[in-house]
Amino acid sequence: AQLAAVESSGKGKKKRPAVKVYTDDLVGGYKQHTAAGSGSLTCTGMAVARGGERREATEKEIFESTLLVVRKMKKKGYVQIETNLGNLNVEVHCDLVPRTAANFIGLASLGKYEGSIFHRNIPNFMIQGGAPPGKTKGGESVWGGSFADEFDDRLKHDGRGVLSMAN
Repeated sequence: AQLAAVESSGKGKKKRPAVKVYTDDLVGGYKQHTAAGSGSLTCTGMAVARGGERREATEKEIFESTLLVVRKMKKKGYVQIETNLGNLNVEVHCDLVPRTAANFIGLASLGKYEGSIFHRNIPNFMIQGGAPPGKTKGGESVWGGSFADEFDDRLKHDGRGVLSMAN
């Protein structure tokens, strides 16, 4: 997992050298090594490996570590969505459901909810919206495809103005 940072220069964009992230660099991470040492003990076809080489973290491990950091920060996120019925100011529980929050804020920052219409209205119960234009079913997550649901017992539908994600 190599992360390349892009830097602006006078004549366009220039890539800086890739940064390597190792498993023991991550929050909640631990030292993991490549299997070279154990393989050299059991296979006569491999060169003897004496030292434990650190293993690079995968993109998934880096993302999971980021979610742990967000949860520990105990901060909320805020988004304003413009709809056909006016603007909605939304408080997002990044500390309780960080993956869902990252998806929602990511989609909002990409403009995926701009001009959203409410395509379903059940009086005194709920309204539903946020689907891509011309559709009544949702699109993909900010990462493409779907992702696992997050639950937290502290989040309840016990009053007006509660926002949920349909997955």
